[in-house]
Amino acid sequence: MPKGVYPRTPKLSVTCDACGTITMRWKSDVAKGYKATFCSVACRAQYNDAATRFRRNYSPEPNGCWLWTGARYGEGYGSFWMNGKTGLAHRAAYELFVQKPPKSLAVCHRCDNKICVNPAHLFLGTRAENSADMVAKDRQAKGERFGRSMLTPEIVRLIRSSAQPDTEWAAQLGLSKGAINHIRNRRNWRHVQ
Repeated sequence: MPKGVYPRTPKLSVTCDACGTITMRWKSDVAKGYKATFCSVACRAQYNDAATRFRRNYSPEPNGCWLWTGARYGEGYGSFWMNGKTGLAHRAAYELFVQKPPKSLAVCHRCDNKICVNPAHLFLGTRAENSADMVAKDRQAKGERFGRSMLTPEIVRLIRSSAQPDTEWAAQLGLSKGAINHIRNRRNWRHVQ
């Protein structure tokens, strides 16, 4: 073999991830571990289209919800990369299938399912309307549903019914005297009878 000439690795037949046709690729390219293989630039563009990528990341359920199977934020909402930035998946669904929502409005769920991205279950509303809807449906974090809550409804009832001083309850539960006072005077844990 002449100096400076190196043999190419053989080609392998691979399936295009966009259209399903069989195409040939260099074995060295396949070995590099590319996640997707395409037969043409047009197939790559179709595969990378936001709506197509979006459709690969949800699962339709019998109740009509489209449950997000892609990446999620810590609080449970879906995360989707579109238009050069990562945002909420349900907001992206509204933009892709209905219209681009104004930045001043929130995209709210009728079904109250954080990971639902079905455009039929989404509507626009102000942040205040979204909060009012949450309160009306009793979905806000309060009492034992609050993530850092150290109390249960049973303990709250015990505090309210006992004659034990606030300072003793505070020392026993690791809370402040003021927190116990707020419970007794129904400024906190109002929902517990």
